[in-house]
Amino acid sequence: MPYTTVERVRNATGITHRRNVTWLWNVVDFSRKVRFSLGICEETRRVALVCPNRGGSVLYNPVVVKGLFLNGENGCEEEKRCLNFDCPRNKTTHTSYIRHFEWAQKAFKKEEDFKVFARCIKEAEKLLEGEIKRLDLSEPRMVIYGKHDESPCLVKIKLKKQRRD
Repeated sequence: MPYTTVERVRNATGITHRRNVTWLWNVVDFSRKVRFSLGICEETRRVALVCPNRGGSVLYNPVVVKGLFLNGENGCEEEKRCLNFDCPRNKTTHTSYIRHFEWAQKAFKKEEDFKVFARCIKEAEKLLEGEIKRLDLSEPRMVIYGKHDESPCLVKIKLKKQRRD
């Protein structure tokens, strides 16, 4: 019996399973011009992906990324773009991240800027912890809370560098 295209790709890449991504739409506000949506990974129940939304313009489309393909215990298709640095599959660096996203190339010219952003995403994740726990991650979905400016789950965070004493 001939293999399907999906089976061929799985065999060639070593993909062993897939995990869903659930998006929380426009829940992080860094400024009045830019809001971010957060992509929650089913495997870790943590923020793995982010998507900047500028006045309704989406640069990394949450509609497209609905799942992550995993390769055993060591690999993930988003391993060089993931913001969950506690995941054992994560291999993201400043360089690998900006290589994948044009918006990140402009925003994170210095590695320190990327580290500040990653800390802020982790802070947002903590503030949204209760909401993330309530999510049903068994299917990929997009969760939208109210209108753009009326989201009850909106988290406002200031991007600031840590002071060195």
